[in-house]
Amino acid sequence: MRVVSHVIREFPLLQKPYQQSVEMPVGSEIVAVAHRGSHPTLWARCDPDAMKEERRFTLVGTGKFLDPKCKYHGVVFDGPTPWHIIEIPESGWF
Repeated sequence: MRVVSHVIREFPLLQKPYQQSVEMPVGSEIVAVAHRGSHPTLWARCDPDAMKEERRFTLVGTGKFLDPKCKYHGVVFDGPTPWHIIEIPESGWF
């Protein structure tokens, strides 16, 4: 029986309000978001040996409409501007 060891990995995003893909191990659990340097960044608990999958994210400003299927992961600030990190489901949004 294989013992699965998990690690925390860092996944930087672009500082842009449009859809972007991030390759992550299957089953990754996002545990934190923050601004690191000039980029919003996700940290996820994951099995580094797991197969990889593409996950889609976008940054949206406060007050923007979201599809109810989207998953909210947190907020980062670019100066005074808040950007909310949203995961887009495989089916897309709207």
